[in-house]
Amino acid sequence: MMDQRQADALLHEIAGMVAQSETMESRDWAGISVVAIVDEASVQVSSYRYDVGGRAEPGDPGDLSINRKFRELHTLMRQPTGRHWKSALMQIRRDTGEVTTDFEYDDASRWKVTPLNLHTMPEQLRPR
Repeated sequence: MMDQRQADALLHEIAGMVAQSETMESRDWAGISVVAIVDEASVQVSSYRYDVGGRAEPGDPGDLSINRKFRELHTLMRQPTGRHWKSALMQIRRDTGEVTTDFEYDDASRWKVTPLNLHTMPEQLRPR
């Protein structure tokens, strides 16, 4: 059974690592969205940084330790049936410090940015 406090602590740690990395890249961010796609073989992490006007630019979620933390969270949150989430969307709002995380259990590419959605997905991912 999942330890909710441990999962919450891990989410908080990931959010802190991401915010610190993004702040090193740009002090002017107002929001960050991070997408983690996790399967048995790999962890793919990407992010967008948003300015106060809502403009998106590709972010820098940090080094591979972020990938390891998402892998750890993925393992920790495995359901008793053995089912895992396939992707996670973490959104951070700088003005309030609010962090929200959604998990997708069916469609791993739900929040994935591709050449086909490059002009629309960053806006869909923007923290509100």
